[in-house]
Amino acid sequence: MHVSIPFLSVALCGCFLAPAPATATVSTPSAPGPDQERLAHDVAEMFPPARVGISLPSGEAGGVSLERLIVEFERATGLRLVVGGETRAQIARTPCGLQGPLEIPAAEVYPLVEGLLAQSGFVLLPLHAREPRVAVLENLTGSARNSVRNSAWTVDEADVHLLVDHPAVLVQTVLDLNGIDARALSNAMRSLIVDQNVQQILPLGKADQMLLLGSGRQVAGWAGMLREAAQRERERPEPVKKDEPEPAPK
Repeated sequence: MHVSIPFLSVALCGCFLAPAPATATVSTPSAPGPDQERLAHDVAEMFPPARVGISLPSGEAGGVSLERLIVEFERATGLRLVVGGETRAQIARTPCGLQGPLEIPAAEVYPLVEGLLAQSGFVLLPLHAREPRVAVLENLTGSARNSVRNSAWTVDEADVHLLVDHPAVLVQTVLDLNGIDARALSNAMRSLIVDQNVQQILPLGKADQMLLLGSGRQVAGWAGMLREAAQRERERPEPVKKDEPEPAPK
C-alpha cells in the first residue's frame, strides 16, 4: 500500500494524546532561564532540513516497525537519539500502524515521523543543537511521564513558528502580550489543555507574560492565537462615557 504523505501530515495532529490523570501536578510557573541570545539560533541549528527522504519496502512482516522508522529518521535528519531501556522496550511493542511500501519525501520527514511518534506517546527532548545534534526520545507512558516537562526545550517566542512541523518536540516559551492581561487569556484557553504533564498555558509573575508548554506544533498554534487575541484587544475602541447628569437644584 502506498501511503499518501500530505494526507497523513494533515491527519496526524501534533497533540500528545494520552489523557491527563486526575491527580496531575502542575508546577509553579517561572520564566525559562537559558541565555536568550543563544535561543535565537537553536531552532534552525537543531532542525536543519532533512538530508534525504525515507524509503521502506513492503517486505516487512506486520508492516513498517516503529523501530525501523526511527532508525531511518536518524539517517535522514542526522539527528542522534538517546533512547533509554524503558523507552526502547516500549518502541519494540508499539506498532507503527503503516504498511509498506513507504515513501516519505525529505520535506515531510520531520512532520510525518514526529506525528507518528507523538500519536504513539513519545516526545523528543533536544539536548545539543550543534553537531553532533542530540535529542532524548522519551516515553510518556513510562516512569518519566510526571517529570518530562522539566526537560522541555526553551525557545525564544520569536522562533516558535519554526516549530510548526515538529509535533513531537516538547518546548516551552514565554510570550509577551504587551500590556494585555495574561490571566484572562489563559482562562479562556484552558479547555485546550488535555494533559497537564506536557501542556501548560499559564500566566507568569508579570501581568502580561504567559508560559506556553507543549509540542512545537501546539505552542506555535497557541502563540499565534494569543497574539491575535491580544492585538484585537488592543484595537478595541474605548467605551464611550456618557455625560453624567447635572445634580438637580436644591
